[in-house]
Amino acid sequence: MSPDKTIQQILELSADAQIARRSFPKDSPAFHALTGAIAAYGTVLALLVGVRTAGKNSRQLIDQFEVAQSESGPQTPSPSPFMSSLLKHITVSSSN
Repeated sequence: MSPDKTIQQILELSADAQIARRSFPKDSPAFHALTGAIAAYGTVLALLVGVRTAGKNSRQLIDQFEVAQSESGPQTPSPSPFMSSLLKHITVSSSN
């Protein structure tokens, strides 16, 4: 199932839960259970939308990198200072 269809299904479930919740008194266990379900749907929606957005952003970054590579020729990126120190640590640890 595509992420968009999954998001649509969760939106529908959340809407159904919100409609159902209106039929129960505010102090009832059913009202509180549906409130928890609605909150959970919201959390899952935020996660799925974030993943979908990250996927689109990463695709854009890859496309930009590929364009830069084709314009300037292949280049080997230099590792960040953190990665350099991590690689040194790994190299030292594995040689012991």
